[in-house]
Amino acid sequence: MPQTIGIHAVGDEPQREFYFPFLKTFPMLLRDQERRHQRKIPLRDPATATNKEEKIAALIDQLETISARPKNEFYADDSLSGSPTVQSLVNEGWDAIEPLLQCYEHDERLTRIIPVDHFSFNTERRIVAVRSVAYAALENILETAQFAPHFSGRENIAEKAAIYQTSALAIQTYWKKYRNYSRDERLYRILKDDHGQWLEAATIIVQTTNNPMLAESLRSKNNPSISELLVKRADDTFDQGTNKADDASALNSACSLAFCLTQWDPQTALKTIQRLCALSFEKLAPTNYSSLFSHQYLVGQLPQLVEFRAIVGDTNSLDEYARWLQSIDPVHFFMKIDSILSPVKQFSEAQAWTKVWTYLFDDEQSVWFNYLQQQSTPNSTSMSSPTINVGEYFGTQFINKIPFRKFVAQLLHDKSACGKIVGETAHGYWLDERLSIMRPYGFTVPSPADGSDIDGKKFRTCDFYAWLFSNRIEDASAFQLYWNEATRDNAIIAIEKKLDSNTEIFKTRPFQER
Repeated sequence: MPQTIGIHAVGDEPQREFYFPFLKTFPMLLRDQERRHQRKIPLRDPATATNKEEKIAALIDQLETISARPKNEFYADDSLSGSPTVQSLVNEGWDAIEPLLQCYEHDERLTRIIPVDHFSFNTERRIVAVRSVAYAALENILETAQFAPHFSGRENIAEKAAIYQTSALAIQTYWKKYRNYSRDERLYRILKDDHGQWLEAATIIVQTTNNPMLAESLRSKNNPSISELLVKRADDTFDQGTNKADDASALNSACSLAFCLTQWDPQTALKTIQRLCALSFEKLAPTNYSSLFSHQYLVGQLPQLVEFRAIVGDTNSLDEYARWLQSIDPVHFFMKIDSILSPVKQFSEAQAWTKVWTYLFDDEQSVWFNYLQQQSTPNSTSMSSPTINVGEYFGTQFINKIPFRKFVAQLLHDKSACGKIVGETAHGYWLDERLSIMRPYGFTVPSPADGSDIDGKKFRTCDFYAWLFSNRIEDASAFQLYWNEATRDNAIIAIEKKLDSNTEIFKTRPFQER
């Protein structure tokens, strides 16, 4: 027998519950509209409340009226925490928790918010429930996300109610545990608790927006101090993951705690940072390569560990990093190449990079050289786009390193098709090309002084890099992508001559920064 749940069954396949998924919300919407219509007494107005309790109750009443706020002509802000009503409840502090808990666990009203994802093909439409808004307020007041309810999407009504009840009970237990303590004492106790949310508490403690009185109070704590607790919790976090298949995840969290310690007490942090740095080098060694996302994330943390060590005077950090950099295959960490090169960029004059510059940009047998060359030239046969482009480093001290200049000179000989200029005089022009795909916004091109139309003008790879060089280096020859080919070729020759001057120190300037 076909497992027919909806309209059409095919073979033994179970059928979709709704032929039109967006209609799933109609019954609950109808019930909510009927409830609104049958209401005899207007919702309470927070502005007329005579005390705190009445104000909180009125604000909770008003949760059913919240809607998305216009952001611009195309988008609306439907974030729950951004609602003025939610912010007012948060401002009421812990006094609002008990009534919000009642709302979160039992309130079945709907808001006026229907989140829309303009980049999704999902045809379902979900109306945000009031209890979801109540949870957003609770999470902001308690400053923890650990009690968020988790749904698979397949729960029935009773199962959903049980999940909400479990979440509400956990919030209530947490509230009773900490409600009699000040904010600073609560954060301190969470760090002391062997089962506390250490990273959440540490992140709050080191926030630069904190009231100075909070920091002053916490700095007076001792036996143990905040610094001692952060050191212990970084170690504990790593140790908890040592027997797990993905122990890099615990190492990531330990690094995050250590970064909090660097903000709170840089001198005390060094020893912990050194230990985590050594563990990260070991975990990210070529012999331990893993495609787990936690490894990709960790490779973004490692440069920060190294940079902190270098800043506080640990002279070994950059030498260790140089050896690691030359041992890895960048293809394995393609998502984090810019982060990996960050210490080289920040400490560009360090002696540790003496061999690194050549290995990266002037050694054709190097995996790094070949990777960067591949990422910096168009490939019409590839379905993927480059994740890094050396043109982004023209505005850094990379441009004053001879191996890098040689690398750029090679790109100036690449005559392959790169892209075209698109747009119109009235609204501006931009580049249609794939080499800078990772930029949040592409490159724009100013209109010619004579007002001529340059839409559709094609340019080569060599033109693209000559144009970037011209705009990022002071006193470089002028270059425009819409010039005729002969004029562009002559300008490229002038740029090559400038690059060949190994003794000239180029001064860089900002240009359409990311």
